[in-house]
Amino acid sequence: MTNEREFVPPPPELMERWAEESKSKPTIQSAFNYVAYKAAQWGFDAAREPDPSSLKQRALRGLERIQSIDVVSVWVGRDAFDVIRTALGKVPDNA
Repeated sequence: MTNEREFVPPPPELMERWAEESKSKPTIQSAFNYVAYKAAQWGFDAAREPDPSSLKQRALRGLERIQSIDVVSVWVGRDAFDVIRTALGKVPDNA
């Protein structure tokens, strides 16, 4: 039996940092390899450690991922995300 967990991409700030760091590489291929290596290492580390996130933290991360999809943001309305985020802010951190 495998322990399947929801795919969680690296945080955008981290991906932006890797992209910035990759600019110092001499070729496009080596820059790509650098970012791919960093992402693979991040995924490996994340898979080895149990997710200590609370339900609230996971809901906020999910909300951020959904909000990043422009079609969904337009269809739902950007104000809806603020309402959901405000409601989640009232949930205890350990929930």
